[in-house]
Amino acid sequence: MREAADLPSVLDCGTWLPRHIADAVAALSVNPDDTDLASRLARLTEQQSRGLALLAGGLLNKQIADRLAIHERAVKAHVTAIFEKLKVRNRTQAGMLLRSLDLGEPARMG
Repeated sequence: MREAADLPSVLDCGTWLPRHIADAVAALSVNPDDTDLASRLARLTEQQSRGLALLAGGLLNKQIADRLAIHERAVKAHVTAIFEKLKVRNRTQAGMLLRSLDLGEPARMG
């Protein structure tokens, strides 16, 4: 059941989360490593974030290019930028970094 306090936020194009998810997030302790990782991930462009997800899924540059409808040269440039922004040296490290987030599924929370 939505609370009346949630309605203005939604109407103002704000973010709304179900109460149990918001409470679960608020109860989490802050880990400095997570804060650093979040900072590095926030530097990625939207296209780089998509590329990172596909890269972490094990796709090759050509496959990523097909999925994103861009040239393979552009994928190579994105991968290089991803490595620099995340401070990793290869695809494996980038994928492991993304998987380390362990975001879980909303259905499992609460």
